[in-house]
Amino acid sequence: FNLSSPKWSEPCRDELEYQILLNYYFLYSTKILLRYRVGNLLNHMVNNMILKMNDDMENKRVIVYAGHGSTITQVLLTLNKFSFVETPMGSVLVLELWKEDDTYSLRFLHFNSSSPEIRINPPVSLHFEECGGSFCSVESFLNRTAEFRPVDFLAECDYKMNISLRPLETVCDLPPFVSSSEMLKTSHLLLEIINIFIVISYIHPIIKL
Repeated sequence: FNLSSPKWSEPCRDELEYQILLNYYFLYSTKILLRYRVGNLLNHMVNNMILKMNDDMENKRVIVYAGHGSTITQVLLTLNKFSFVETPMGSVLVLELWKEDDTYSLRFLHFNSSSPEIRINPPVSLHFEECGGSFCSVESFLNRTAEFRPVDFLAECDYKMNISLRPLETVCDLPPFVSSSEMLKTSHLLLEIINIFIVISYIHPIIKL
């Protein structure tokens, strides 16, 4: 209704936005969580690119995946390109496959328009330092995402398999937020509790709780 927020609500809004980021951090911040949450999607994207490069997909030029903002967040985290700003409604992440002579490369475009019926913002091209710009070789993308793509999802998720205990590797650090509210103190306590439960989930198949 085009109403502005009252002044008193601004601190609450900032803290609630931070709660959303905490939620992202709880759910997607470790490599193992991303591997089993978004790994199959990455594998599907990779397999389709390989089919296209081998001319086994001649009549198909566009593949569309429908998901949530959290899906885009997870892909950005695997690429180390998540800026800890909540992915708005209507966002689109585009992966383009380019061919020049006999060489293939790719680039990511991020459309962040939450109100496309009013204004479509120009896409943001993701920049990768190791590629020297926006375009990366397919090999570089495969290497970057290898640890997030399960080889055999069902076998890896079998609770009976032996899982070696290892430190939980995070893909990002929680951004600082200065606040004295009890809500944030509780959030950081929850973070510690959730990390403990994640560790227990690794131990469970071994010690048969």
